[in-house]
Amino acid sequence: MQKLGALVAVMIFGLLAFFLWLNRFPPFDGLPEAVPMALAEVTAEQDAVQVTGTAHLAVKQRMVRPASLGRDDSTWWLFPLMEKGDTNATVITVMALSPHEPDRLAGFEDLTVSAWARPPAALMTPGAEDELRSRGYSFADDYVLLEVFPPVDE
Repeated sequence: MQKLGALVAVMIFGLLAFFLWLNRFPPFDGLPEAVPMALAEVTAEQDAVQVTGTAHLAVKQRMVRPASLGRDDSTWWLFPLMEKGDTNATVITVMALSPHEPDRLAGFEDLTVSAWARPPAALMTPGAEDELRSRGYSFADDYVLLEVFPPVDE
């Protein structure tokens, strides 16, 4: 019976650690070293990447993440990130989710971001995709979502 209790305790501890790691809660909330790479090379299998591109801010969307264990609610901005200087592209291969509010008047902005590469299903909603499609954009089959690192002071 003691072995069963120990096994259950280890399993609960493991599941708790996995939950904390998956949601980037302490002690797993440190930022990894971002690997610089070209925008076209980014895949969801990578962890932390640093890319430079042109943000299409005319189609930015505001998302509010509700409060959760140890975190207040927060506002995030979702927008397509295209190759640097490409303001005419309509096929989205990379979406950016940023805690930094973009300039309200800017239509395009060249920027460099450090972020976690994630599969889009992790944070994209069908409504967000539909809104972008209604504005003339389409999605590549293997597009990636970049969750931009939060400011260091948070």
